Amino acid sequence: VLPSRCACCDVPGRPLCDDCRDRLIRIAPPVCDRCGCPGAWPVRRCVECKGRRLGFRRARAAIVYDARARKVVSSWKERGRRDLAGVLALLVAEVVARPTVDAVTFVPGDRERTRERSHVPAERLARELAELWDVPDARFLRRVGSAPRQARLPRAKRRANVRGAFAAVAR
Repeated sequence: VLPSRCACCDVPGRPLCDDCRDRLIRIAPPVCDRCGCPGAWPVRRCVECKGRRLGFRRARAAIVYDARARKVVSSWKERGRRDLAGVLALLVAEVVARPTVDAVTFVPGDRERTRERSHVPAERLARELAELWDVPDARFLRRVGSAPRQARLPRAKRRANVRGAFAAVAR
């Protein structure tokens, strides 16, 4: 009934207008091979992730998480803008090369947050990316408990906060 508006500037039209999409700062190589942090030259492990135990092998972001990106992500995650999943997947696919993987997956949200949002943003993004990259999407994790929100926790407490909150999906 209501016209779609840009999640960033509120101009009527597409979920993310061309101007706002163009102003999102892409993270281009060289980047850390492990955590994706941009740097002056490519490295296997940068200052940010060297010596840290991380729960992943590799990570890669597509854009700088500045005020503009925060507004778009907040609209998508907290304001129910499901129409942004495809737009954001296209942006990721533009910046991040198709990975050599067997499947694309996601970390599931907790039940309370899913009820509040009425969708799981990470799952929707994973499905959109899987389709763009022509890779199957799969659910490998399930929530086995609830954990306090990560948003305001310091980095040191985030890992402890989710310890035991996930289990592998039986196949």
